Amino acid sequence: MARWSSCGFVFASLLFFATAHGAFGLKPPLTISAEQAAAVSPLLHVGADTPPICLIHGDHDELVPVEHSRSLYTRLQEAGRPSRLLVVDGAGHSFTEKDYAIAVPAMVEWFEKYLSPKSSP
Repeated sequence: MARWSSCGFVFASLLFFATAHGAFGLKPPLTISAEQAAAVSPLLHVGADTPPICLIHGDHDELVPVEHSRSLYTRLQEAGRPSRLLVVDGAGHSFTEKDYAIAVPAMVEWFEKYLSPKSSP
């Protein structure tokens, strides 16, 4: 099984087990089996070694429901892992300049906190 990236940053488009099974009435961008979905679902692989994760998601995303990020954030919190969820009001799956003006400072703050040479997760 592939492990989390060392960066630990997940930006909006997460492939979840639920999507592979048609939850939320959407089809996933990729058609994969239930076994493959379970193997790659970040929701099912949160553990003690999960790095800090910042989730940024538009609340009007019609491709990947914001509930995916909310579910992952809840799971990260339950596991005691450093995490942040920023839901951008009015944003869809593709961000506008206005949306990036909200998202980018949050990303920079997160990177400085967890990836700068002075930081320690």
